[in-house]
Amino acid sequence: MATLIVTTPALNFRSAPVVANETLIGTVYLGQRVTRARPADEEGWYQCNAVIEGEEVSGFVSGRFLRERLTKNRERLVASVHDQWMRLKRGAGKEHHQP
Repeated sequence: MATLIVTTPALNFRSAPVVANETLIGTVYLGQRVTRARPADEEGWYQCNAVIEGEEVSGFVSGRFLRERLTKNRERLVASVHDQWMRLKRGAGKEHHQP
Protein backbone atom coordinates (compact mmCIF):
# COMPACT_ATOMS: atom_id res chain seq x y z
CA MET A 1 0.00 0.00 0.00
CA ALA A 2 1.50 3.29 -1.12
CA THR A 3 1.04 6.68 0.48
CA LEU A 4 -0.23 9.33 -1.93
CA ILE A 5 -0.71 13.06 -1.36
CA VAL A 6 -3.69 15.22 -2.38
CA THR A 7 -2.74 17.94 -4.91
CA THR A 8 -5.94 20.00 -5.03
CA PRO A 9 -7.47 22.28 -2.37
CA ALA A 10 -10.41 19.92 -1.74
CA LEU A 11 -11.00 16.42 -3.10
CA ASN A 12 -14.25 14.50 -2.70
CA PHE A 13 -13.85 11.10 -1.06
CA ARG A 14 -16.52 8.67 -2.29
CA SER A 15 -18.03 5.32 -1.35
CA ALA A 16 -17.93 4.16 -4.99
CA PRO A 17 -15.91 5.23 -8.06
CA VAL A 18 -18.83 7.30 -9.38
CA VAL A 19 -19.47 11.05 -9.27
CA ALA A 20 -22.91 11.22 -7.62
CA ASN A 21 -24.30 13.00 -4.55
CA GLU A 22 -25.13 9.71 -2.83
CA THR A 23 -21.51 8.45 -3.02
CA LEU A 24 -19.93 11.44 -1.20
CA ILE A 25 -18.34 10.40 2.12
CA GLY A 26 -16.37 13.54 2.87
CA THR A 27 -13.47 15.70 1.74
CA VAL A 28 -9.69 15.33 1.86
CA TYR A 29 -7.56 18.45 1.54
CA LEU A 30 -4.39 19.69 -0.13
CA GLY A 31 -1.33 17.98 1.32
CA GLN A 32 -3.35 15.33 3.13
CA ARG A 33 -2.01 11.79 2.87
CA VAL A 34 -4.15 8.89 1.73
CA THR A 35 -3.14 5.25 1.60
CA ARG A 36 -3.79 3.48 -1.68
CA ALA A 37 -5.44 0.12 -1.09
CA ARG A 38 -5.29 -1.06 -4.70
CA PRO A 39 -4.14 0.21 -8.11
CA ALA A 40 -6.29 2.58 -10.15
CA ASP A 41 -9.07 1.20 -12.32
CA GLU A 42 -9.40 1.97 -16.04
CA GLU A 43 -11.01 5.33 -15.31
CA GLY A 44 -8.30 6.41 -12.84
CA TRP A 45 -10.11 5.86 -9.54
CA TYR A 46 -8.04 4.68 -6.57
CA GLN A 47 -9.47 2.82 -3.61
CA CYS A 48 -7.87 4.49 -0.59
CA ASN A 49 -7.98 4.87 3.15
CA ALA A 50 -7.95 8.36 4.68
CA VAL A 51 -8.72 10.15 7.92
CA ILE A 52 -11.83 12.32 7.58
CA GLU A 53 -13.07 14.25 10.61
CA GLY A 54 -10.83 12.17 12.87
CA GLU A 55 -12.08 8.81 11.61
CA GLU A 56 -10.27 6.43 9.24
CA VAL A 57 -12.50 5.59 6.28
CA SER A 58 -12.16 3.59 3.08
CA GLY A 59 -13.37 4.95 -0.23
CA PHE A 60 -12.46 6.16 -3.71
CA VAL A 61 -10.75 9.25 -5.13
CA SER A 62 -9.74 10.33 -8.61
CA GLY A 63 -6.07 9.62 -9.25
CA ARG A 64 -5.75 12.86 -11.24
CA PHE A 65 -5.52 14.74 -7.94
CA LEU A 66 -2.94 12.55 -6.17
CA ARG A 67 0.84 12.39 -6.34
CA GLU A 68 3.59 10.13 -5.09
CA ARG A 69 5.75 11.31 -2.21
CA LEU A 70 8.83 13.38 -3.07
CA THR A 71 12.28 13.36 -1.50
CA LYS A 72 12.48 14.17 2.20
CA ASN A 73 13.70 17.75 1.65
CA ARG A 74 11.09 18.49 -1.01
CA GLU A 75 8.34 17.14 1.24
CA ARG A 76 9.56 19.47 4.03
CA LEU A 77 9.37 22.43 1.65
CA VAL A 78 5.88 21.48 0.50
CA ALA A 79 4.81 20.97 4.13
CA SER A 80 6.00 24.46 5.12
CA VAL A 81 4.06 26.03 2.23
CA HIS A 82 1.02 23.95 3.16
CA ASP A 83 1.23 25.08 6.80
CA GLN A 84 1.10 28.72 5.72
CA TRP A 85 -1.81 28.01 3.37
CA MET A 86 -3.72 26.38 6.24
CA ARG A 87 -2.79 29.25 8.57
CA LEU A 88 -4.45 31.61 6.10
CA LYS A 89 -7.64 29.53 6.11
CA ARG A 90 -7.02 27.65 2.86
CA GLY A 91 -6.53 30.85 0.90
CA ALA A 92 -9.57 32.64 2.32
CA GLY A 93 -7.62 34.57 4.97
CA LYS A 94 -5.87 37.89 4.63
CA GLU A 95 -2.13 37.98 5.14
CA HIS A 96 -2.24 41.41 6.85
CA HIS A 97 -4.73 40.15 9.52
CA GLN A 98 -3.97 37.64 12.24
CA PRO A 99 -5.72 34.33 11.49
